[in-house]
Amino acid sequence: MNGNKEPEKEEPKNFVCIWTEKENGKGDVYIPACLGKSSNGVNVFKYCKKHKITLISIFRSCPFCGHNVVVNALKLKGDEDGRTDGKTEK
Repeated sequence: MNGNKEPEKEEPKNFVCIWTEKENGKGDVYIPACLGKSSNGVNVFKYCKKHKITLISIFRSCPFCGHNVVVNALKLKGDEDGRTDGKTEK
């Protein structure tokens, strides 16, 4: 034992920003987790037009915090009909 310890290597953490989809009557909006309760939601189409960015780039990395975006989709009536569960009929 010589008293020299190797510094522990920290694994890079994958931080994500979770966007929750919300319907407000005028269209679907998303509530980013990084903005928290301070936000009424972000209309991505208006935001992209105002800041002259593409819709794809807003979902690749959050424009507010810079982390990767994960979307919690809004469940609508009829989503439980079995058409989207991967089963195929012959």
